[in-house]
Amino acid sequence: MINLRPYQTDAVAQLRAHFRAGRTRVVLCAPTGSGKTVIFSYLVKATIEKNPNARVLILTDRIELLTQAGGTLRKFGIDCASISANTQVDHYAKVYVGMVETFFRRVQKFPHLLDLNLVIIDEAHRGNFKKLFPLFKPSTYIIGATATPIAASKKDPLKNYYNDIVATVGIPELIEEGFLVPAETYAAKTDTSKLKTDKTGEYSTESQMDVFAKREVYDGVVNKYLHFGPGEKAICFNVNIEHSIEVCRRFLEAGVTAEHVDGETPEEQRKGILKRFQTGETQVLCNVGIVTTGYDEPSVTIIIVNRATTSLPLWLQMAGRGSRIFSGKDRFKLIDMGENWKHLGLWEDERDWAEIFKNPPQAKKKGSNDAPAPVKDCPDCDALLKMSERVCPHCGHEFPPELRNPNIVEEVEFDLISSIKPRDWGKLSIEELVKLQTIKEYKPGWILHQLRERAGKDPVVYERLIRELAAYKNYKKGWIPRELENYSSQKSA
Repeated sequence: MINLRPYQTDAVAQLRAHFRAGRTRVVLCAPTGSGKTVIFSYLVKATIEKNPNARVLILTDRIELLTQAGGTLRKFGIDCASISANTQVDHYAKVYVGMVETFFRRVQKFPHLLDLNLVIIDEAHRGNFKKLFPLFKPSTYIIGATATPIAASKKDPLKNYYNDIVATVGIPELIEEGFLVPAETYAAKTDTSKLKTDKTGEYSTESQMDVFAKREVYDGVVNKYLHFGPGEKAICFNVNIEHSIEVCRRFLEAGVTAEHVDGETPEEQRKGILKRFQTGETQVLCNVGIVTTGYDEPSVTIIIVNRATTSLPLWLQMAGRGSRIFSGKDRFKLIDMGENWKHLGLWEDERDWAEIFKNPPQAKKKGSNDAPAPVKDCPDCDALLKMSERVCPHCGHEFPPELRNPNIVEEVEFDLISSIKPRDWGKLSIEELVKLQTIKEYKPGWILHQLRERAGKDPVVYERLIRELAAYKNYKKGWIPRELENYSSQKSA
């Protein structure tokens, strides 16, 4: 029997409270690695122990992982029957585990399979369960388990199917309590401005290939991995099969043992690939949509997201594959090739999932684009200008031309993106503040505000700080007196 962690016990208590209050359909939200399966398996066990006649259904794509020897249900001592295309229905089982489509076909023939006390829907955000909701009886308790309660269709959010949500823990708390390891995120300076979305709202494969199937990006992926040290275990998420196979080939050319797997890989071959990756015989696992959910290999220390996505659930699932705790592992390295962190947030950011569930993101209108146009600030007057400006229209500052040979293919550059909290800003150097401002796209006056806060009421300290800033950014001599005058006038105001 597995002992529940405190936040898992709290989740069980909150789910039961909702049920007692008549809210029979509730989302269980818990991050990847927090043990959602443990929570709902505990409830399955409690349900059949309390009521010998109870019947439970678990809908999941991970049938084998749950039911095989060593699976979570087995660890709880739960006997279950599979509802799959290749098995006959056990009409007397207490616990069923099956896939949505197969179960939907079975109930057309055997309606009594809907006589259920509890239904667990794994990865509830996917939305393939929707056709079943009209079939379930009002008295049946339903739990939708997910790390990200954002429906695949923004036009049809989860709150249309569930009464409420239970979200007892977030990624920051799990890291702080030692249940997950933190990420060290490296963001590639990849030009994603030409990415286009398809009718589903996701970036199209064609536009992604235009961005990621380039020599400098291939080199950036391989060389960044080699920089961290060959031999570390890495998962690389790619755009499509063609892209993944080519990335795998580049790793092999560099002397790194790598293998590719996708949805079309034969089952026995796939098992062999995953086994070699588990043992360390294979160092890099290149894949397309295979190990985003339900795959648990704690020894992974590097995650390479070699694609872009508009989906927050997918971004968090891919990144979260490296967050499991493992002996000797104090963090994992997250290599983001597609500026996903910029548009979707850092993997470890705090998110109010209850608020997101109740007020889900709205579907964008066709042609809308929330991404801000790239800008820069004038070093003389701090005006915010378009990147294309060569002369500041406000003060006449001339920007030097970019000295770059167009015939030279350079490897993509990277920034180390740290989860720097406001309380840490006072410890940063001038150079680090400037980089943070660029990365976070803060307004030009943000650095001056930080320096004023740091100096307090001491004009001597402030002058020293802005001289450091002026020297670092090569401001003209007249900028310092103007800023000191502004500082004095604000103090006296």
